[in-house]
Amino acid sequence: MSKRDTKQHLIETGTGLFLARGYNNTGLHEILAAADVPKGSFYHHFPSKEAFALAVVHRYGDGAQAYLEALLGDTSQRPLARVRQFFEEVFSEFERQGCRHGCLLGNLGQELADAHNDIRSAIQDHLKRWSVAIARCLDEAVAEGALPADTDTQALGQLLIDGFQGAALSMKLEQNPAPLVRFINHHFAHREAA
Repeated sequence: MSKRDTKQHLIETGTGLFLARGYNNTGLHEILAAADVPKGSFYHHFPSKEAFALAVVHRYGDGAQAYLEALLGDTSQRPLARVRQFFEEVFSEFERQGCRHGCLLGNLGQELADAHNDIRSAIQDHLKRWSVAIARCLDEAVAEGALPADTDTQALGQLLIDGFQGAALSMKLEQNPAPLVRFINHHFAHREAA
């Protein structure tokens, strides 16, 4: 395996472990065993577990951003339908995982915000980027008349990301997709005809 492949393999392995167990419940030994990589290879790429978690956050955040941008850029659908589709597809993935994992950024944010400022800041940055991408699509919805002209799309984009994180947490607590359904229905069902 090349050095780049080893690094990416470690990050992918860490993503799965952090989703399943969290940061504090995942030890370096477990990461190394799951990735089948020696400790020296880990420290060649990451000076610490915190630096490793930061790389996991960036990979997850960037991957979700690319997926979000692709869906929101599909102009064959109306803007609100694109935003709704993003949340529906993410929630479908959560449901396939048995409603156990949720969003890695939300999970790590809740677990680490008080102890790891670099990770907290990175999570904040990624969530802000998601909300800005959604706001751009909401601007299109305003332009076509699907939302009122005075809609604060930046605030609404942030509200949707905040609501999404809350619904994902409730889904994990209830081990049931109902919070996700409520989130989508509340924000989108009454606007479908627009």
